Amino acid sequence: VLIQVPFVLQGLGQKKLGVIAASSTSMNERLYEACDIHNPEQLIIREMQSSDEFKRMIACDGSLDPNQLCDDVCSVAMTREKTEPDIGGILLQCSGLPPSLGQVHGADFCANR
Repeated sequence: VLIQVPFVLQGLGQKKLGVIAASSTSMNERLYEACDIHNPEQLIIREMQSSDEFKRMIACDGSLDPNQLCDDVCSVAMTREKTEPDIGGILLQCSGLPPSLGQVHGADFCANR
């Protein structure tokens, strides 16, 4: 997913790209270099580790509430909008998060762009 970042950043101009990741510690210089990301200061990284549903998904314990996971992802995205108003887009970095994309896209912060 992160190999898309240089292309997305070109389209955003001066705006930043919000990245919702499993863990912010996985976002490092080695990864940026591998994905040809030369301007990581344009990325606003937030992680899902504080979400209990996300932790259940990672643990594969079978008790996942997909609606709650979507709500948690959307909450992270909307918090980002409040704290970083110059974000022009959102990228879901973790492979378990794309089912939340529709809800994130439909959130108020996206509708107001």
